[in-house]
Amino acid sequence: MNSTTLARRWLTLAFVSAIVMGTAGIGTLALVTPALAATSPEVSSTPSHIWVDPTMRNANNKYEWSAALHMPPITSYAVMNPNLVQFTTGAIHCQAPTAEDGGVISCEGAGDAIPGAYNVHIELVSVGDQSYTWDIPLTVCPLTGCSDLFSLTVSPTPIVVWANPNIYDQTYGQYDFNVDWNATEVRMEDNLLDAQGNPAPGIHDPVSEIPGNGSQFGYRGTFTQPGYYYSTITMIDEFGGEHEAPFTVRVCTPELCRDLLELPSTGLKFESVATAGAIAVLALGAGCVVLVVRRRRS
Repeated sequence: MNSTTLARRWLTLAFVSAIVMGTAGIGTLALVTPALAATSPEVSSTPSHIWVDPTMRNANNKYEWSAALHMPPITSYAVMNPNLVQFTTGAIHCQAPTAEDGGVISCEGAGDAIPGAYNVHIELVSVGDQSYTWDIPLTVCPLTGCSDLFSLTVSPTPIVVWANPNIYDQTYGQYDFNVDWNATEVRMEDNLLDAQGNPAPGIHDPVSEIPGNGSQFGYRGTFTQPGYYYSTITMIDEFGGEHEAPFTVRVCTPELCRDLLELPSTGLKFESVATAGAIAVLALGAGCVVLVVRRRRS
């Protein structure tokens, strides 16, 4: 079967829950929310960068943005003081969450958007000794919109996958954004094709972390034929813009990929590090991630 007879199909990776797993290994993947940096190490925000698109107004014909604030428990009376960022030519109205509960801060601006870079500064002060600050970058894009500013690439090239039954530590692909834009969805074609348009033999599915800058993706299942295979990832930004990135997967066996089996600095062979078993899974950090893969039907 070649590319002319293959129907183009997609896998949409939809993320429906956040479950942190305590141990890494083979099995079900769990969805984890990436940690986001903030001014104080105890607190974080989602997103870590706010974007306003001048081509998109809300139902009130105004511009708006919002961010979720995360903080440790507050043990005494406290107040939150956000600064008002004049990101439009008209009146700005902001609503801050209560300090005790955390929550979402949102702002709405009338008039026309003012393109530029801003900083949203938020302070929490309590009658006790608790004090926290957030500094969240805010960018109002050019009048033509935000999506043209964003791009996506994948590293490394190629991504290495070991053919079964000899699966060693895998090399997983990483999403690399040109700037810290916010993604909402990732789409992966459900076929890896060789240079002649033939699918990679085996039974395998794409898996991915929550789409974002620095997140990883890979394949779960079995590959039975070594070689080079090709595909494309499409990432959707928060404004609906689509960003494509081609990538290459090198399916290896110990016989054909001896250049990868020995570390030049130590001579340590990958076989002695770990054998992952019959299923390649995306194990990251102290836990693993599970996601829901949903087939997109025409």
